[in-house]
Amino acid sequence: MNIPAYIESGILELYVLDLLSDTERQEVEDSALQHTEIRQEIRTIEDAMRVYAQSGAISPPAGLKANILKRASERLPASGQPKTDAQPIPGGAGIWRVLTFVGFLGAMLGLLYAFSTMRDRDTISEDLTNSRNEFATLKASCDDTRSENERLLNQLNIVRNADTKAIRMEGTDNAPDAIATIYYDANARKTYLDINNLPAPPADRQYQLWAIVGGTPVDMGVFNLTDQFKEVDFIEAPQAFAVTLETMGGNPTPNLEALTVIKNVEG
Repeated sequence: MNIPAYIESGILELYVLDLLSDTERQEVEDSALQHTEIRQEIRTIEDAMRVYAQSGAISPPAGLKANILKRASERLPASGQPKTDAQPIPGGAGIWRVLTFVGFLGAMLGLLYAFSTMRDRDTISEDLTNSRNEFATLKASCDDTRSENERLLNQLNIVRNADTKAIRMEGTDNAPDAIATIYYDANARKTYLDINNLPAPPADRQYQLWAIVGGTPVDMGVFNLTDQFKEVDFIEAPQAFAVTLETMGGNPTPNLEALTVIKNVEG
């Protein structure tokens, strides 16, 4: 094995960072058992990582490289072979390579932190936007509810008004179960139609409201079942109210064969 090349390959740094596969990790551990230089290099990398983690940065003192090289030369005999009783230490270039790697790792960690911070800021911004949208939706729903409550309260006030007369139109043979109510206030000159129960008309037909005045039907307009409680035209002194089923848009005179509900106005 070419031990210097193996150390320079960077695999030992990846081993310390636990970034190797199981097979690669086993290979490093087998090599460390066989070669003291590899074991020492692993310890050196671990120590460098530990120092970096504790201090956040590494600033080697001046002359460190020269001292390491000097100590290394003192441990080598003239033959150039290491003494058998001496613990091998990494070459000077090795420690600087470790420090360079650690510095690179620190830069990468800094970039990852910056990226994470930007991503968190984007997430917060997205959450804020979603919260604003949810608030806007909730506000719109509250506004709709308030409008609906105001409408219902207005209907209740109309129904409970002592001047309001309730005229309940009942079904004919065409629709025995049909019911619709007229709320008539002669003093306020207001008329309201409440659709209690009318059968769904055919697609080409539409309901039309009539007031009978002096025996003559007076058109009060067409309406749909979705109208529910709605204000309609005020007619002076009606004798009765009725609803017929007419063609779309209504007719000037009622189709009495399609009479749905009717009721005389009492007193």
